[in-house]
Amino acid sequence: MKKTLSILLFVIMFTASFSALAEGSVQPVQRESQTYTGNDMGGLSANQALQGYIDRVFGISSGIVPKAAPRRSLLQGNDLKVYDYLVVEIQKIASGERKTTAIKIPYESFLDQPYDASDLGVDYIVQDGKFTAEALESFYKKTDIDISAIDAALLADFPYDLYWYDKTAETQPISQNITADYIDGAWYMHYVEDSLELTFPVAKEFSASNEAGTSAMNPALPAAIQTAKQNVEAIVEDYQAKSDIDKLLAYKKEICDRVEYNFPAAEDGADYGNPWQLIWVFDDDPATTVVCEGYSKAFKYL
Repeated sequence: MKKTLSILLFVIMFTASFSALAEGSVQPVQRESQTYTGNDMGGLSANQALQGYIDRVFGISSGIVPKAAPRRSLLQGNDLKVYDYLVVEIQKIASGERKTTAIKIPYESFLDQPYDASDLGVDYIVQDGKFTAEALESFYKKTDIDISAIDAALLADFPYDLYWYDKTAETQPISQNITADYIDGAWYMHYVEDSLELTFPVAKEFSASNEAGTSAMNPALPAAIQTAKQNVEAIVEDYQAKSDIDKLLAYKKEICDRVEYNFPAAEDGADYGNPWQLIWVFDDDPATTVVCEGYSKAFKYL
């Protein structure tokens, strides 16, 4: 009876221990923090990038073009998938559709995790309750992305859409935690988080707080660009039936009625930007004024 009871207790203890293992997860480990820094904006300055974006929205051929060859073709695998995902999001930021520049990329959009031992090409994922070195190395290779290469490709291929990006900002850390679950007799390895978050710092002049290094975009500029474009189209439509000379006189009056001259900018100088852009003539905001270049651009465009 004692022997039978001892065997029964052993079976119960073994089963309970195995069940706990089967239902548990290995202790998460943090992947060594990845970093990335800004790259050259396709040979363009930040001012040229903004001008190019405005010109493109207004359908103007300004002659400002990226100097670098397209870089997308140089990417492959995970890098290419992440690049394609980011293209959509940075264009939303540029147009004002998206306010935050901290972009979460779902792992499922570029990875096939979780991975078992056969997926990773190793004998064991976990031994003695810890990840094996071979499993970690294989997992890193399978899930690796080159942030700097992706960043460089985006800046080369979409410099206009990244006019707001402070490419001189400090390195950004990327935190990733790895765990494994024991399911149906096998370990499966995956990231703890659902997504990879990349933050693109906003240049001070486009930041919601007017501070460098933030991830909050000021929606004022994208909104002004869209408002100006709509107003321009309405002006042209209003005077389309008039003669050429009457159109020109009407355009002159529209401009003069909408904006005043920015004397401080002309006398004291200012960073290239608002006072020189045609959008501030048509943005319906009396606080935004221009110098002669803004007037001439507005008239030429009409």
